[in-house]
Amino acid sequence: MIGRLISGSLGRIPAGLAIITVMAVTLSLVAGAALQYAKGKALAYDPLAPRLLPDASQTIDPQLLEGEWVTQYGRYAMSWQVVGNRFEWSMRHKDEPLIVYFCRGDWKLVNNVMVIEQRADMGYPEDPKNLNVRYIPIPMKNMQFFVQSNGVKAQWTIPGTEYSRISGGLFRFFSTDGSTVLDWSRR
Repeated sequence: MIGRLISGSLGRIPAGLAIITVMAVTLSLVAGAALQYAKGKALAYDPLAPRLLPDASQTIDPQLLEGEWVTQYGRYAMSWQVVGNRFEWSMRHKDEPLIVYFCRGDWKLVNNVMVIEQRADMGYPEDPKNLNVRYIPIPMKNMQFFVQSNGVKAQWTIPGTEYSRISGGLFRFFSTDGSTVLDWSRR
């Protein structure tokens, strides 16, 4: 039945339109097959891949950085806690004692470059002793910096190019004139 309809209408359809229709159907079949083939070959994206160039001569053992670290930079007190491949970074301003800025996520050390990636679900911390303290997340995308450590002291050098990875008005934590150097001590 369909064959009769097609053969009966072939004489009435212009040849150009028939050729375009056949080409369109063929192209859609080829495109569909190519998409099915490419579907299984998705590129792997590693959010913890370093953008900064690591120095192979300055390899640091990641276990040296585990635990709790503290520093003071200007009017800010900061805390850095690491357990396995997870971290929590919190900051307090001297003039804002009831506000704690925090970030949680995954971290990775490649030679002397630390890469931190904020988790989508950071949870909501609270201090049962101080219920009036507000915790504000630091909007941050994959930030990287250079690290030196001997296990007791650590130093971060955050290049000026990384400030664009912090969203919002939290640039005020760091000097935007160039690199920021944070000297950490183990708590």
